[in-house]
Amino acid sequence: MPNLRLADLTAEIEANVRRALLEDIGSGDITAQLIPAERLAKATIITRDAAVISGTAWVDAVFRQLDPRVAVHWQVRDGERVNPNQPLFHLEGPARSLLTGERSALNFLQTAVGGRHSRPVPGRLRRPDPGQATGHPQDAAWAAPGAKVCRDLWWLP
Repeated sequence: MPNLRLADLTAEIEANVRRALLEDIGSGDITAQLIPAERLAKATIITRDAAVISGTAWVDAVFRQLDPRVAVHWQVRDGERVNPNQPLFHLEGPARSLLTGERSALNFLQTAVGGRHSRPVPGRLRRPDPGQATGHPQDAAWAAPGAKVCRDLWWLP
C-alpha cells in the first residue's frame, strides 16, 4: 500500500465501525438502557502497558456513529509512544453512549496497538507466519473481524 494516508481510508474505517457496532449491539444495548437517558458521564481511558498508539480514527468513528454528542479528547497521537497508566483519551457525553461504544472503541484501539507494543517501531516489519500462533493475546487481535485495514496500517513504514 504505497503512499497510503489515513484520509484515503475514511470510507473503510466507517464501514469497519458500522460492522463492529452492528455485531456488538445489534438492535440495541440492553445494559445501557438501565442508565437514565439524561445522565451525562465522563471517562478517562488509560493504557496498562507501554505501547505505540495507533487506531485513533476508529475510536473517533465509533463515537461519531453512535452519538455525535460524545466528545473524544485525545491526550496522545497515532505513532506516539506511551507508558503504563498514561491517559490516552477522555470521553464526555451521554452515559448510555459511552457505555455502548466503549467495547468497540477499545477493541479497535487494542487491535491497532496490539502488535506495536512488543516490536520495534521503525521500518517495514515482516508479518508473523499465520501458521505459527504464539499463544500471546495479540494473536486474537490479528483475527478480529473488520480490523484488516487497522492491522495493515501497522505494517506501513
